[in-house]
Amino acid sequence: SRYLVQQTYASQNQANSRMEESMTPDLFHSHNHPERMIRKMEQYVEKRQLCDVTLIVGSKRIPAHRLVLSAASDYFAAMFMNDVKEASMEEIRMKDVDPDAMVAIVNYAYTGQLECLSLFIMKSCH
Repeated sequence: SRYLVQQTYASQNQANSRMEESMTPDLFHSHNHPERMIRKMEQYVEKRQLCDVTLIVGSKRIPAHRLVLSAASDYFAAMFMNDVKEASMEEIRMKDVDPDAMVAIVNYAYTGQLECLSLFIMKSCH
């Protein structure tokens, strides 16, 4: 029993040293990482988890993450990173913006998909 443990340990050490010798400076690359990250961020906002800002547009309250909005939009990046009052506010009232359009923009930030046709149809009916 003791010999078996020592033999297994020795085999593991030999395998580890061979692995270290064959290691190259190549980096591991996960091909689905971006999609997985986007799906996870979308799940967080759907569950209202880790949200650090709420956009108030008309009667709609849209929870979001500053990081996601900033990464998707130069407008939001400027709003959150420059020395303006909105940079530290938890709730930001957006004036002169169509509520449905803002929902579509925020959804785009999380999904990479924009429902242009539905926005166009809604605007045409009103």
